[in-house]
Amino acid sequence: MGADGNSHPVNFLKKPNTRDLVETAIDLRKDKTSTWEALVKKLAALLILLLMPAVAAAQAQPFPVFGIDLTANNTQTTAATGHARFRFNTGTGFIELSLATGAYDAIVSATTAQTMTNKTLTSPAISAPVLSGTATGTYTLAGTPTITAPAISAPVLSGSATGTYTLAGTPTITSPTISGALLTGTSTISLAKPTHITNNSSTPAIAVGNGAQLGTSPAAAMVGGDVGGNFTLTTGTGPTAFSAATAVNLGVITWNVAYTAPPKGIPIHPCSTNAAGLIGTISTYVDQATCTTTACTVKMVGSTAAGTPTLAASTAYQFCYTVIQ
Repeated sequence: MGADGNSHPVNFLKKPNTRDLVETAIDLRKDKTSTWEALVKKLAALLILLLMPAVAAAQAQPFPVFGIDLTANNTQTTAATGHARFRFNTGTGFIELSLATGAYDAIVSATTAQTMTNKTLTSPAISAPVLSGTATGTYTLAGTPTITAPAISAPVLSGSATGTYTLAGTPTITSPTISGALLTGTSTISLAKPTHITNNSSTPAIAVGNGAQLGTSPAAAMVGGDVGGNFTLTTGTGPTAFSAATAVNLGVITWNVAYTAPPKGIPIHPCSTNAAGLIGTISTYVDQATCTTTACTVKMVGSTAAGTPTLAASTAYQFCYTVIQ
């Protein structure tokens, strides 16, 4: 309401004038003659002046908007096809979401059950996962994982495994290959009772000695493995007699796989008639002092009671051995 008593358009973006507020209020208070309709118009003008600051502030605020922008080729991606871009105005900036067109896609939600493919998870925290199907690659289990009743077929474990691992239920581990395993604490392992002890290595090598007591051009051969087997000494021509209590090298056995420590004992006994015939005259043994993690020396020594015993020329003597680690 202007000073002329007529209504005028109100500019809500204009800051209200204090003088206008005061004059309008005084005019409304002193008015004793206006009709009821005129008084209501003056009161409305006063209210509008009072509300102008709040309306102006509201008009200055950006309102959230939602839009879709379809482009033929988005320069932010390497895709040759179009894409759908969704922009959300937060009042302080935009949040943008791009989806490839040409195929159905979905947004990952917080609680909906969804199947995701081609995703890379960096340092995820997964609670109570359920794994199925075939898993490939390298997986690191840290902390204290619990694997209940797993069925693991042909696993290959290498390196160092740390932490505490609990296998509950009745786990089945088929044909494992375990390298460098170190078990500590208390473990209960049930193993089937072996029917036979079997070598799990190739045949060791033997280098025959060259003492005159073995004759000219003697030979030696091995059968068996690192756990046990037999070796045969075949004398050469013209072997000489043994001197009492003087040892002669029959040969050096080199193990196929090195032991972690020298063997603690290798019993040797005759395995043929010729070798058994030497009992009481010539003894065959492994010199424990010569044993290392990779080889041991077999020696022969004449008995002091037998005088000067001699091996038969061009004759095979077979001996059996067992390695005690």
